[in-house]
Amino acid sequence: MTDLSGINQFGSITTQNGTKLTFKDLDLNGDGEVTEEEFKSVLESVETDSVDLSAGKGTEDKTLTDEQVLDYTIDAQIQEALNDLMGQISKDFTGANANLSSEMIAALKEFAETFKAEYIGDTSKMVEEFNAQLPEKYEELKSEILPSTQNPVKSEVLDNILEDIQNILSAADLSDDVTKPIIQTLGKKLETLADKFISSYTGNNMKADLRSYLQSQLTKSDSEKMTDAIENYRNVYNNLGVYIDSGELNTLKNAVREFFGEALDNGLILRMNGVNVASEAAIETLLKKYTDAEELNSDMELLIDSLSTDKMLQSAMNDAKTASENLADTAFGTLTGDDVMIERSLSSIDYSQIPGYYENSTIKSNKRGFRGLEQAQDKARDLLETSLKEQFRNQIANNLQEKGIPFEKIETVFETVFTQASLNAVSACVDTNGKVVFWAKSSFNVQDLVNTFTDEFNEMISTTINEMNASNTDMDLQDIDYTKALVRNDYSKYVDPALQEAFEKGETLVSKVSFRNGSKYEDMAEDMINRLKSTMLSKSMAMCEANGVEFDNDAFNNVFNNSQTIAIMNSTTTKQNSIWSGFRKTITFNPQDCLTTFTETFKNNYTVWVESEKQKV
Repeated sequence: MTDLSGINQFGSITTQNGTKLTFKDLDLNGDGEVTEEEFKSVLESVETDSVDLSAGKGTEDKTLTDEQVLDYTIDAQIQEALNDLMGQISKDFTGANANLSSEMIAALKEFAETFKAEYIGDTSKMVEEFNAQLPEKYEELKSEILPSTQNPVKSEVLDNILEDIQNILSAADLSDDVTKPIIQTLGKKLETLADKFISSYTGNNMKADLRSYLQSQLTKSDSEKMTDAIENYRNVYNNLGVYIDSGELNTLKNAVREFFGEALDNGLILRMNGVNVASEAAIETLLKKYTDAEELNSDMELLIDSLSTDKMLQSAMNDAKTASENLADTAFGTLTGDDVMIERSLSSIDYSQIPGYYENSTIKSNKRGFRGLEQAQDKARDLLETSLKEQFRNQIANNLQEKGIPFEKIETVFETVFTQASLNAVSACVDTNGKVVFWAKSSFNVQDLVNTFTDEFNEMISTTINEMNASNTDMDLQDIDYTKALVRNDYSKYVDPALQEAFEKGETLVSKVSFRNGSKYEDMAEDMINRLKSTMLSKSMAMCEANGVEFDNDAFNNVFNNSQTIAIMNSTTTKQNSIWSGFRKTITFNPQDCLTTFTETFKNNYTVWVESEKQKV
């Protein structure tokens, strides 16, 4: 009896004559399972030794299921892919490094086993994805196992260039999470290019020439590095004529080999048709997929069009930023309200920075009546702004940084919540001691104000974060940057201070105009809402995608315009004054009511439309 795990290094089934067996071939009586007797009978018919199922992946009663046969088939195909690398391993691990080939084989075995154990995709595509990743993984393992030749000139030049790059990145004020992978990526690419340059160098000043060459590579984009290779490939294809026979297909494949060879010489690992072309073996794996010249050329042109036009440094920066943003997005998706709450403790808040807190002071206004009330409210808001805002911001930023999330992800939310919590706390804590407002002086207790504000802030930001991450199918309003709507005019980027103050405080603007000139605030409201159109458009498209609904621009415009009309009507009022006032009228406008009414109305109405479209689907 043959031990199943000993058939080959990776435990997969092979036959002596190369026959590949399916479950149908093995299930002789068609009862949906393969017994040991059936298995032995089939193996004998293809002149293969019998196998003891109890030693392998069979069940306790020595039968095989369809899934287990498929598992064997996947093992065999993975083993075949690894066997194809043996020729490349023999080339790369020669001379003094020949003894390291066993370490490479062991590393590949571990990679194959880990890949299969951790694979979570479509099983039918497992082998294809394994073959796509294998070439790049081989190059990675090879660089780790083979000892690098320490050339002092190369080391000095690389150190100097990478130091220059580090200075550039530092000047760009990038975080360590972004700069570290950039340096690592560029270091590997530059070292590969340096090794190839040194291996064929015949000049007299290697240090200067190597530095010049590497710097030229840094200042060229992938597209520029491949200019000659692109032209050579296209010339070959264009000279083949209209009808391309099998012989000419080989000519085209040779042109593709030269193209990818040039890419490897330039330190580029390009991906085409699911294959990462990181070695000569990977080139051959890729070319095996093509039996049609037009299909090959079509994929080549797609690859050529996709070549980056960014310089090497800029490309590495873009890749690192994208990777960092993806990680931050993933981490942000797991964020909860508890992660951003501020503790009312000395470790979170430095109460010594809050004037009057430890003294339990009560601050009174100097004026009486409504002016005194307004003065006390302003003092309370200023105290919160100057004493707590930066502390809260830093505390939350530190909490987010520990999770790999930049503060910018919730900066708009923070500003909105801080402002609203401040208004709520001031409204609750500033009073006139129950006296008639015209004669009383308003006041507030510092401790009550700070504690009330902290509780308000925590509740609001916790609820906001939880709602934002509750479901991708919902439309979040918490992260809308309303300052876009509060600019002076359509041609200005500067926020109108008076409009912003009215928005943040929820105050109502009042204007007296002639009877014929009564559209001042209506026009302002319309313009403000129009400036949010791009924001609502992106949110609507994202909501459609998350719900599997096709975006409809006409439906979006209808909901937008209807919501705009409702918001303007609800936030503006017009009162006709008496005839003695000269046919003048008073118009009021509340910017906060306008924008919040619009966004909430839009969300509700658009949600109704999306739900109706989901029912159709």
